[in-house]
Amino acid sequence: MPRLILALLSLSLAAAEGEDGRARLQLIGERNVSTLIHEAPGTEAHLHSISQLKISDDDRWIAVDLVAGHYDGRRHDVQHHHLLLLPADLKTNTPQQFEFDSRPVVGSSFFLSSDASVLVIENGPDIRVDNRRSNSSCSVFSGSEVLDLGGFINADLFVVSRYNHVSHDYANEIARYELYDSGCKLRDFWESQGTGKATASPEKGRMFLRYFVGTHWETELLDWPSWKVVKRWPFWQGGLAGDNGRVLCFESFSGSLNSPVQCRDLSNGAILAKQVVIHDGDPLAVAGAGTLAVGNDWFALWKPFTEGEYWAHVKRQVLWDFRSGEVLGSWVPKLQRDNAGKWKGAAYTIERVPFICALSRTGTLLLEGGDETVRLSRVTAR
Repeated sequence: MPRLILALLSLSLAAAEGEDGRARLQLIGERNVSTLIHEAPGTEAHLHSISQLKISDDDRWIAVDLVAGHYDGRRHDVQHHHLLLLPADLKTNTPQQFEFDSRPVVGSSFFLSSDASVLVIENGPDIRVDNRRSNSSCSVFSGSEVLDLGGFINADLFVVSRYNHVSHDYANEIARYELYDSGCKLRDFWESQGTGKATASPEKGRMFLRYFVGTHWETELLDWPSWKVVKRWPFWQGGLAGDNGRVLCFESFSGSLNSPVQCRDLSNGAILAKQVVIHDGDPLAVAGAGTLAVGNDWFALWKPFTEGEYWAHVKRQVLWDFRSGEVLGSWVPKLQRDNAGKWKGAAYTIERVPFICALSRTGTLLLEGGDETVRLSRVTAR
């Protein structure tokens, strides 16, 4: 009965939204990338799900992260990935391909430099750097510690958080935040008590740091190279920065509560634009130098006779302006044939995830992908 309810919900939304929900999207190109993937000799035939998508800051390149084969494991199981880098016109027959192994992660397992000449990838416990300019590769090794990749802080340097989570004593552990260049040379670092991940801000030379203080998590904005704290907020979640670092948007991570996405103005911490309500949001994408976001609006339904378990279903994907609250597009997404290695939580996993979305830095381009197909559209004015 619950599955029938979810199916009927999807049909009613599809009828309500229709193609008009995509009227502001002008198709640039669409491509099936299955024939572009090079498999190792002797590899058994398998399909692919798309896990992550990115557009380079100069809008010239797109990156497609494909999970190889069916994923039916737990969140600690390692998956093999093919990462394809293609020109944004989608016309090439010879993309660059990068291989890596990764566990399901919250956030990004790879980043592009602004012109996509350098890729940094979480490859197992280490971080690999592929430099397309010099046709070279190097690695930042984890040793016995945990590494988290936080993106590029400027055109040349990327940030890595290094800490030890064995004791789970977050308040007393020391985290080390390191900056590396494309040759894997350590250029600077800073240490802080209370472990948490650092992520680069769209505002160059700054990063957000989420750390544990006493009994709660907080978020700081750090300036580099001074490592001075510019601002501090009582945000316990890791957010995605938009509008040149002036806004943080947060997935709810609480699908069972049907709780909404929140975007906050960092000048005063206020919640923005309540005109539209997007539940959960996962996976959420934000324009780093614009005011657009795209995310999934989830619907959760409790499983009878269970304690806290539930079915989760995507009602729609929504493209909206987080400053004004205006909805630019809303449509019922296609579902991938697999869950793309996405891990939702202890109470449930998602058997099939929707097509993944990504926005360009300014929000003028929307990239969608699922299974082995990608589609690039331009977001148009009225």
